[in-house]
Amino acid sequence: MERNKMTSWQDKRIREINRISKEKRYPSSDINPYFDEVQDIYVSKANTYEDFVVEQKEKAKEREKENLINREKWRNYETKWRK
Repeated sequence: MERNKMTSWQDKRIREINRISKEKRYPSSDINPYFDEVQDIYVSKANTYEDFVVEQKEKAKEREKENLINREKWRNYETKWRK
């Protein structure tokens, strides 16, 4: 029986991350620098790795926007209580 030689971009990327993690002795836990990427790969609807990269950049922009909003809220909170 011949195995299917086609693999998805997700399989390839996970395999690459596993190889790098093993070489660098990164643990298989949330302290691994690739942990978030792996979690995002599992839920991604991207058809290609290139689409995934674009998706990740958009997600990073949204996170940065949220961080700025939260910093501004915190500044307002601190200012209110210092008076």
